[in-house]
Amino acid sequence: MPGIRPLSIGVLRREEKFLMVEVLNDSGALKGWRPLGGGIEFGESAENAVIREFKEEIGYEINCQRLLGVLENIYTHEGHKGHEIVFVYSVTMSDKSALYKERYKIEEGSMTANAKWMSLRELLDGSGDIYPIGLVEHLRRLIST
Repeated sequence: MPGIRPLSIGVLRREEKFLMVEVLNDSGALKGWRPLGGGIEFGESAENAVIREFKEEIGYEINCQRLLGVLENIYTHEGHKGHEIVFVYSVTMSDKSALYKERYKIEEGSMTANAKWMSLRELLDGSGDIYPIGLVEHLRRLIST
């Protein structure tokens, strides 16, 4: 029986854009977008997990500013049901010069994806879903502050 997967993601903002990574289906086609992050390992805090994931995925150190919220995501991917609890953090880059890199290539095992800076308008234009469900409201709040 599958379990609930704990995740931690970091919303990194550069002016009015967010660093988002492609979500691909099993065929490699674009399905949507999400902030960088990943699974929380046993004994690891959600905050430490997102810091580790950024370092693994793009090679840069981040600082967690604050917890924006916790989202529950129940979904179906390629015919399999999934259930995640997602900690969403507002993060900043330790190396400010890294904010001006336009794209990042992320390689994890056999998976390769691209991350790029996207405005909320670009994310909502229909070029794929935004994951996890409920994240858009957190992004809107960040833009209005």
